[in-house]
Amino acid sequence: TYLWSTGETTQTITVSASGNYSVTVIDANGCSATDDANATIHPNPVVDLGADQQTCSGNTITFDAGNAGSTYLWSTGETTQTITVSASGNYSVTITDVNGCSATDDANATIHSNPTVNLGADQTHCDGDFVVLDAGTQIGSYLWNTGETTQTITVSDPNNYFVDFTDANGCVATDSVTVNFYPAFDFTLSYSTNLVCYGDSTYIEGPVQTGYSYQWNKDGSQLVGETNYSIKAGDTGWYTLNIINENGCFGSDSVHVEIIHLPINSLPNQIDMCYGESVMLDIGDGESFSWNDGITTQTRLAYTSGVYSVEVRDLNGCIGYDSVNVVFHDLPIVDLGPDLFICAGEELIIEAPDGYHLEWTPGGQTKEIYVYEEGEFTLKATDDFGCVGNDEIRIFVHDNPNVYLGRDTTIAEGTTLLLDAGSGYVQYEWNNQESSQFLKVDRDGEYAVNVVDMNGCRGNGKVKVAVNPVPNINLGGNAGICQGTSLMLDPGHWERYQWSTGETTRTINVNQSGNYIVSVWDVYGIMGTDTLHVEVYPSPELSLAADTLSFYKGQTVTIDAGAGYSSYYWSTGSDWRSIEVEEPGDYSVQVMNDFGCVAQSAAAVKLLQPKMVVPNVFTPNGKGPNEIFYPVFKGVVTDFELYIYSRWGEQVFELRKDVVSNNELKYDGWNGTYKGEESEIGVYVWMIFYGGKERAHGTVTLFR
Repeated sequence: TYLWSTGETTQTITVSASGNYSVTVIDANGCSATDDANATIHPNPVVDLGADQQTCSGNTITFDAGNAGSTYLWSTGETTQTITVSASGNYSVTITDVNGCSATDDANATIHSNPTVNLGADQTHCDGDFVVLDAGTQIGSYLWNTGETTQTITVSDPNNYFVDFTDANGCVATDSVTVNFYPAFDFTLSYSTNLVCYGDSTYIEGPVQTGYSYQWNKDGSQLVGETNYSIKAGDTGWYTLNIINENGCFGSDSVHVEIIHLPINSLPNQIDMCYGESVMLDIGDGESFSWNDGITTQTRLAYTSGVYSVEVRDLNGCIGYDSVNVVFHDLPIVDLGPDLFICAGEELIIEAPDGYHLEWTPGGQTKEIYVYEEGEFTLKATDDFGCVGNDEIRIFVHDNPNVYLGRDTTIAEGTTLLLDAGSGYVQYEWNNQESSQFLKVDRDGEYAVNVVDMNGCRGNGKVKVAVNPVPNINLGGNAGICQGTSLMLDPGHWERYQWSTGETTRTINVNQSGNYIVSVWDVYGIMGTDTLHVEVYPSPELSLAADTLSFYKGQTVTIDAGAGYSSYYWSTGSDWRSIEVEEPGDYSVQVMNDFGCVAQSAAAVKLLQPKMVVPNVFTPNGKGPNEIFYPVFKGVVTDFELYIYSRWGEQVFELRKDVVSNNELKYDGWNGTYKGEESEIGVYVWMIFYGGKERAHGTVTLFR
């Protein structure tokens, strides 16, 4: 048999922790032998090639296996601690330490291809051109030697331009291009004159050079067929020669040719003027002028009808002629008549003459205007030649009489109202055929009057008169109230109130004897009055014996409201003077005296918890009082239990009763005997229960 220090009983054991291991072997004869051996478990080495690495084409990546002093075997066959690689792939290494323990790790190497960028061949352009250099559309970032970071840049200066492009992997490509510019190509057109008399022409010439191509434009439009270095110009305008030289560069120059037309300001065929006006005739700039009436200035005034002609010469020797017929017309005749008067609200039509363009102020462009208001009205009449005639008229508006008979009103029955239409009118006409300034009314109805003043203007007025009865108020005659209460007096809904107490509200509350008078006015101002006598009767004085009464269970309490009242009403429903209660709670009573006045009072009745007194000594010797041991209660308890024990714990007495009150146990208590024999003198333990739980315990001493 075998017993190893690990507790195993097999011939062999396998261990994974360093330590000393022993075994005891017992043969079939009971003989034993013991041996032990040490086991050392070396920790495996740790190798970490780090995270996967990446770089750009042309660069290398170095992996380091660490663990100096170990032996190494890489997946490339190398046996060094570090290797350097330049191709993408997965590289792994196995290391073996001095204990022969080994560990393995691998990592990925990614060699990204470098991007390409091509700015093209070197370029030469014409002076003033703008050249766009484009590094190509790729995902990445750009950096030009100009500091710009866009895909394209625009340049206009000779220079060597290069760009670095960095792709998403951080790999960089570079290219450059040289940009040159030809010298500026400029020339100037030549001509003998650019000011030409009408009917003549001038020649314009550009440079003559083999390899040039020519194109003439006039006022921005190409002249078809004009592709020579010169041109003959006979019209006013801008003449432009565009040349492309032997380098393909563009040059341009322009000259403005003006054909002189005299006169510069042409006169119209006819000028129409109005009587009293004059017109300034202007033939335009020139060197000399000659009018048919001898005037020699550029401008002159014409006051009369006739034909005016002129000859004009300029500094270039150019001559021109012109003439105009000037006609003066009479002004339109407009007469609106004298100023007019109308009454307010009337309409006046003012009509203009025919044959003109009309404009009223105010009123607009119409033949006739309708006038309702006072003001000044002006008519402007214009004929076909623009000649204007004016006239104005003033309209005065008399106010219509303002008749005010007063607001619609109401009068009381039996009274009259005098209506006044106002003085100073030449005519009065009432709707009941009366024709005087005043009208006395005493009936319901609408009364209207028309009046005419000295200007013939009319006015009217009207008023509604209602005849209403005097307000009917009934406060209810005499009234009585109990002392301590109040009575609300309400005469009903009216427009205004005035009480003899000075109050002006609809209702008042009174609590004193006396006469109360109220005057009311309806919405029409008609007044009514009423009086009420109020008598205040004494209220009963009621007080129960106490606010709070108490008793013990099994007892009763009498609550007495007292004598001298005509009726009683208790919260229990009783109508007797007193009630007897046997339950706790709130009890109230209302009493009434002979005047019908009432008073209330209430008392709270509380149930007291039972009180218990237990003696501590008794003498059952047959010589008088204190023969029996028992508790005395004030109140009633239920489920009563009494247990008495000797000092050795033996129960010597037991008493159970459903209900116990006051002193009723005096014959049921313990008489000091046990099993018919007198108990020993000494101390006994008692326990009392009632109401379902222990209430008290203690000791009692028995003497004889």
